[in-house]
Amino acid sequence: MLSDRIRTSAFRKAIEAVVRPGQVVLDLGSGSGIMAFFAAKAGARKVYAIEQTNLVDFAQNACTSNGLSEKVSFIKGHSSDISLPEKVDVVISETIGSIGFDENIIRNFIDARGRFLKTGGSIIPARMRVFCAPVSVPCVHARIGFWKRKVWGFDFPLGHEYAANTIYPARIRQSQMFARPRCFFTVDLGTAQDDCLESGFSFSIERPGIVHGFAGWFSATLSKGVDITNAPGARITHWSQNILPLPKPVVVRKGDRIHLTLQTIPLEKSLFWNWKGAVRREWAEKKERVLEFDLSTFRGYPQQLAVVRQSSI
Repeated sequence: MLSDRIRTSAFRKAIEAVVRPGQVVLDLGSGSGIMAFFAAKAGARKVYAIEQTNLVDFAQNACTSNGLSEKVSFIKGHSSDISLPEKVDVVISETIGSIGFDENIIRNFIDARGRFLKTGGSIIPARMRVFCAPVSVPCVHARIGFWKRKVWGFDFPLGHEYAANTIYPARIRQSQMFARPRCFFTVDLGTAQDDCLESGFSFSIERPGIVHGFAGWFSATLSKGVDITNAPGARITHWSQNILPLPKPVVVRKGDRIHLTLQTIPLEKSLFWNWKGAVRREWAEKKERVLEFDLSTFRGYPQQLAVVRQSSI
C-alpha cells in the first residue's frame, strides 16, 4: 500500500492540514507506520501507533532508522484492549476496506473517541459513504459455479453455499453497471454511535443483460477538501471494488427492478455484511419476482476452503 501514491498522498495532505505542532496523535491500525511518521513530521509532540500484527516490528525498525523514536511509540495489540497514558488531539486510521467499513473502522472509532480523544478533537477520515450498483461480472460466478460440479469425482455440497455468501474483489468499469449507483450509508465518524447499519434501495434496470451481483465501494472525506474514493472510473488505488454476488445470474431487461437491503453486522472485532432482496421482472405480461436472495459473509468461505479451491484448479 505504500506504493499507492493516491491513497498515501491524500492521507499526508489531510494529516498536514489537521495536525498542529505540539499535539498528541493516535494512529489506529498503523501498519507500516507511515501515517504516524507523517503526523510526527507535521509537528506532533507524541504519536501513539497501535498495530496488532507483526508489522509492528517492521514499523518500529523504520521509525528508529528515520530518527523518530522519541516522538512515535508503537504498541502491539488491538486498540480496544489498550490504554494510553494521555488523551490525544487527533485520531487517524487508514483501516478502510473496499466497501469502507470492512475493517470495523466505525466500531474502532467509537471506542477510540470515547476513551482516547479530547473534547473537540479531530479524526481522519471524518466522514465515509458507501455505494452499490448491480453489475455484470461473469468471473465471480465462475468461482461460485466451481462448486456445483464434481471436483475430482466428488461432491462438496457446502462449497456452493460458502462461495455464494462470500464477497469478491474486482475492478469494475462503469459500462458493467445496470443502474445508477445508490448511496446506502453516510457516516460521520466523529459522531457515529452505532455500527449496526441497514439501508435499502430499488434499482431501475437501464439496459438488458445478465446481472451477477452488486459492486460496492466507498468515498471518504479525510479532512476539509481532501477526499478519496475507489469508485468505478476513479483513479486506481490499491482498493478494488467488492462484489456481493447473487446466488445465480439473472437475465434482466430495461425497466426491471432489483431491491437490495444492505446490513453491517459487527461481531466483537469482526464485521459481516448481509445483503438481501429480490429481482422483479417488469417487462412480462405478468409482473413477477424471478429471484429472492438472502446472503451473508457470516455464512461465507472459511479461509481454508479458499486455499483448497485454489489447489484444486
